[in-house]
Amino acid sequence: MDSAKKPRFDGTVNLGHLLQGLMLAGGLIAIYNAGQANLTEINVRLAIVEKSTNQISEAVVLLARQDERLNSFNDRIVKLETRTTRLEDRLEPGGKAGAR
Repeated sequence: MDSAKKPRFDGTVNLGHLLQGLMLAGGLIAIYNAGQANLTEINVRLAIVEKSTNQISEAVVLLARQDERLNSFNDRIVKLETRTTRLEDRLEPGGKAGAR
């Protein structure tokens, strides 16, 4: 009585079973290959981004150095202007040194 309700295992294999197995294996291989292709593409793109980042970093360093040089030149100009003003203050209109 209960044997009619229990599922039984049938050990026979037919063409449909083989096709399902082949399709499953083929699908898994296709998914793996697509993933590998994606990884390769991502690695190439990452290398390009790293190269660009290095170039930008070098440019920023060069700009910082130029900024420091400009600041140094600016400081030197201010000092020269201050000295010139002091010398002009010491001289009289006739060109003689003033008595301070």
